[in-house]
Parts: sequence; C-alpha cells; structure tokens
Amino acid sequence: MLKFGYSEWVMEHIVVFGITILPLTFYFLYKILLLKESRMFKAVGIVGVFLTMFIVVPSMLFVFLVEGHIQDYREDFKAYVESTGRYTLKIEDVRITNNEGNHIPKFSAKDEHEYVTIEYTQKGKRYKEVVKSEPYKVDGDEYKVSFVYVDQDYLIEYGKYSKFLMGIRKALGYKDDYKLNFEKGAYDFSLGVPDDEYEKVKSEMSRKAK
Repeated sequence: MLKFGYSEWVMEHIVVFGITILPLTFYFLYKILLLKESRMFKAVGIVGVFLTMFIVVPSMLFVFLVEGHIQDYREDFKAYVESTGRYTLKIEDVRITNNEGNHIPKFSAKDEHEYVTIEYTQKGKRYKEVVKSEPYKVDGDEYKVSFVYVDQDYLIEYGKYSKFLMGIRKALGYKDDYKLNFEKGAYDFSLGVPDDEYEKVKSEMSRKAK
C-alpha cells in the first residue's frame, strides 16, 4: 500500500523547503545573535526559530496545501492498482448514452464532460457503466470492456502527527479526507471496439460526451 502523510508530503517538497526555509532560518538566527540580550534569551530564541521554521511552518503549509497531494495520491493509487493488471471481458449488445454528469468514476471527478454511459450484455446479464469517451481498438469482431479491480476496501491509516494535522484541516472546514478511502470494486472502465467499427463508435462517444 502506498504511504500518505505529513512525512511523505515534506519529502516531496524538500527542495522547495531547502530553498526557502533554510535561508530564512539563518537570517533569523543571525538577527537573534546580534541582539544585546542574555544568553538564555538568545538560546530560547534560537530554539523558537528552529521549532517555527522546521515544524510549525511546514505543518501549517501541509494543512492548507495538502489538497493537491491528496489528488496526486489518488492518481498514484490508480496507477498502483493498474500495475497489478487490467481485466477484460467480451460483451454484447452495446448501447452508448450521454452520461449527463450524473455519475463520475470513482478514481477521479476531473473532466466529467468526457464521460459517457454504456449498457451491455455479458453472460446474459445487462450492465450499465460509465466509461471514458475515447474507446480503444481490439482485435477480432467482438466488443470488450476493460477495467481494474480493487479487491478490498483501502482505508488510509495515518501516523499520529499526520492524523493530528488532518484533524486540524477538517476542523477548519476542509471535507476532502474521504478521497483517501477506496471502496472494493471495479474502476476505470474502457470500451474496446472492433477495428472496422472504431471510427464510427469513437465519433458517437465524442458526440455524446459533449
């Protein structure tokens, strides 16, 4: 399972922190050392600078800026699941309809206008799924549907400090922590179309997606 949390976020931005925080830290330390105060005052000031610049500032940035990291984690999780393989099924009686934005695949809510709904029959049962508007070519004369499958519910387990920071974020009104939970089931459906019908179906799916 891929890791998510404060430590991973910091390491992802370590270069930015090195460029910004280190110079500021040395600047504040220099200013404190120039003060005509007692050694105790300077010692407390130095400790305060280190705590502020290396713990408080990164922690607050995490609270307010982790949204992008959450989305990146979802995409990384998708790639992680897909690396275990995609499933492909032969299907019949395919019908394509406009999705109208009523349902978005579990992995991403981006570009909802690019999704359509397909209905199909597989082993005598009728199914309805949301797919990307861009189909893919398959060999032979049969339609196929491919997807990745998550075999169990995945719930992100935070470290104690990450959990504390996510709690602060939630208390401030951010409600996106649910994106870090993944339900058991099939994701990322795509429609495979025989080569001789590909251009026609591709055009139809693009039209329906608008």
